[in-house]
Amino acid sequence: METAAAFAGVSPATFRQWLVDGRRAESLPRPQAQAISLKVDLVAVVEVAIADFKLSLTGGIFQHGRDSWQAWAWLAERRFPDEFGRRQRIDHGNAEGEPFRVAPTPVFDPSKLTDEELEIAIRLLDKAKPDHLREVAPPSEHLRVIEGG
Repeated sequence: METAAAFAGVSPATFRQWLVDGRRAESLPRPQAQAISLKVDLVAVVEVAIADFKLSLTGGIFQHGRDSWQAWAWLAERRFPDEFGRRQRIDHGNAEGEPFRVAPTPVFDPSKLTDEELEIAIRLLDKAKPDHLREVAPPSEHLRVIEGG
């Protein structure tokens, strides 16, 4: 859109705002939309220009497809990525080429705490919990399930 704005002699921000205004006006009742009909017309012209450009690009790919299967493959890969897109397999391994093994390491051993220290730790963990995790049951609820299980 920056190129179109430069061609029109206005800043990109102004050009984008005109498009926003034009799109909004398309949903207004006719008398109100006519008040900003130039912006509605601008939206239509831009959409036609983009469609024309897409057709030109696609036509060029079709033309090259006559002589090169890669043009067709490129188009299929991008138009239908689920069926023709490239698939990558990424293996994560150590220096010897073996898979990484991940074993959780306990942060602390609750068996070393008294009941009073454990309650304090639970309250502190709950207080320090990020807001997006507050909907999850408080730590004391999780401990009750572990102890009861």
